[in-house]
Amino acid sequence: MEKVITLPPLTEGETFAAKPNDHENGALEIVVVRRDGSYVYGMPDISLDACADALNRLDKSITLPPLTVGEIYAGIALNEDGASSHHVILLDGDADEAPHQVQIDWAKSIGGELPTRQEQSLLFANCKKHFQKDWYWSSDLYEPDSGYAWFQYLYYGYQRYTLRSLSLRARAVRRVAI
Repeated sequence: MEKVITLPPLTEGETFAAKPNDHENGALEIVVVRRDGSYVYGMPDISLDACADALNRLDKSITLPPLTVGEIYAGIALNEDGASSHHVILLDGDADEAPHQVQIDWAKSIGGELPTRQEQSLLFANCKKHFQKDWYWSSDLYEPDSGYAWFQYLYYGYQRYTLRSLSLRARAVRRVAI
């Protein structure tokens, strides 16, 4: 069942994020992110229904996509101008270490794709506990040399690039356009 959440009006330079809380009770935290990177918790730790009720009177809304068993809502990715682009949903499953192309094929086989570097940052911020403390492939190739691809270390969150022939772990995401 889809839920509609109405978001508060934003001032210039602000964006928003809706993320699961850390209590595994199905509640969300709605945060407003300012241009300087600081944030304001607009509505921490409330249910989807309460969130929809509380925000129903405001002027900007977004529909959260339905999830299937094992999927985890990670949040909203933004496009280059800061507008909402798509929902990021972490799929069930964690692939053991394998080269980059093998992991791309694995992600497709379960109906997803490897996350981009931007999406990996969102996953690190909102879903870190669903990852092992290890290196995970990104879908992004290193632009100067396509023999390399980006990865993220899901313990500290840093991103680097390495040879695509090396074996790293993978998680898959699906995207739902906004």
